[in-house]
Amino acid sequence: MRPKLIILPFLCLAVLIPKSAPAEEAAPEAGTARDIILKADKAYNEKRHEEAVAGYQKFLDDFGTSPEAKPLLPHVRYNLVAALMQTQKFGPAVEAIEEARKIPEITPDKQENLSFWLGGSLMQTGETAKAREALGEFMEKFPRSRRREDAALLSATLLVTEGDKKEAAAALGAIRKNPDSVHGGRAAVLELHSLIESGQDDAALPLVTEMAGQQDRITQLATLRPTPGSSQSASRKLSTSSSRILISSATPDATRGGQASQRAHALVKFSNP
Repeated sequence: MRPKLIILPFLCLAVLIPKSAPAEEAAPEAGTARDIILKADKAYNEKRHEEAVAGYQKFLDDFGTSPEAKPLLPHVRYNLVAALMQTQKFGPAVEAIEEARKIPEITPDKQENLSFWLGGSLMQTGETAKAREALGEFMEKFPRSRRREDAALLSATLLVTEGDKKEAAAALGAIRKNPDSVHGGRAAVLELHSLIESGQDDAALPLVTEMAGQQDRITQLATLRPTPGSSQSASRKLSTSSSRILISSATPDATRGGQASQRAHALVKFSNP
């Protein structure tokens, strides 16, 4: 039995970057094109993801338009996206995802992954409006997806980034109140931040009271309060950090920079008691 490429996107870079799982290796067959794919699959399985990207791309460059290559395109296109996500090359990943989604032979479960990764990758490249649109499309098309709550949190985080704190607070409150959501802690942090930033102190107070028994978390929440002039930068950093936590649990947090970084790390600590 051949091992399958199982991409487990990471939660915000714990939810987007797939864990390194065995690539679904193409069946051995004579021919240069097949050899290229086999080498790329082997590189992926051995966590040499840059080499895997180069191999899949070489196949597409050399053979992608030939009729003989058509049956192999679903395999190559999907695995190329997985390898790009592993290397955190989100710009090229967006292009690769859009190409892969055009292939009807790609199975529904993989189409679901591609749709989710598109929203996360657009978020990472700073295209916030397109990212929210893509995440909304994902939630509408796959309402029962196990990643739906991840997408909801990312979408709400983008509202924070875009400065729509009032709408963000409402969206985050809905996530926090959902007993089935695994992101209640993260949502509470961002909700409180959004309520304070939008001047809704009366709404923020009950949330603080509700969490008063969790002293360590309240201390971390205080770090979310921005310093003068830092709000826009902090929101952008918070969005990037949130996305990366959801992309892959195997990828270290790459957030950098002063108080914005501290706020982002407070979010991570809050969500992992």
